[in-house]
Amino acid sequence: VSSRFAAVEQKDQTLTFTSNRVTIDGELIVPRGQSLIVASDTEVSFTLNSCMIIEGDLHIAENARLTLRPAVPGEGWNGIHFRQGGPRVIRNLHVDGVGHGKYQLTCGGVAYTGGVSLYETTVSISDTTIRNSQIEDALHLVRSEARIDRLDINNPQSDCIDADFSVVTIANSSISKCKGDGLDVSGSLLNASKVKIFENGDKNISVGENSRAYITHSLLADSAFGIASKDGSRVYLAGAIIRGNHRGISI
Repeated sequence: VSSRFAAVEQKDQTLTFTSNRVTIDGELIVPRGQSLIVASDTEVSFTLNSCMIIEGDLHIAENARLTLRPAVPGEGWNGIHFRQGGPRVIRNLHVDGVGHGKYQLTCGGVAYTGGVSLYETTVSISDTTIRNSQIEDALHLVRSEARIDRLDINNPQSDCIDADFSVVTIANSSISKCKGDGLDVSGSLLNASKVKIFENGDKNISVGENSRAYITHSLLADSAFGIASKDGSRVYLAGAIIRGNHRGISI
């Protein structure tokens, strides 16, 4: 592990936290070829500007939950970022309070617009929540492929999910109270089924830069726009409910 933390111990290529309540002050990096194992419920607090980079693997046991939060409520921290590689499995993860009210943050010398970032990776995400992000994107995907199930994103300062040049399949999820867009895709393929996207400041779904979006059996409600398509993009709707928006469909 690339860190100075008594909170983490290493045996061969396996990393574990030394306690179920630890504090990180700095950059916690899991290098390629190594795995951080979370076997039981664990809460990790991050001091101001501290962050986590996963180049290897993060394994959370099926009966465990990993909570990542700021050490001082409201002070913020610099997020968790998954870099290249995979396939990865992210489950039972709770992320709270990333960012500082600006539109980007820095971790490992790299500027990110996402509190949770997926860069050039293949990932399965399930039973995960992201709350109160104070950054441009609560979840940001770049040139990645993600299969998402039972994701709850609530109350970020801007967009909930931003996908650039990615393939995203999302189901059984809730995206709400974003100050910006609920789900913003550019140059991407989106398949959304049984997703509730509501009470967002701008578009529930924004489809741009020649994207394709297939939306089935989903709720798009109570926002500025139900769904917007632009830049030669195409949207396919089946069994979707679009209601209570200032404008339902914009093309």
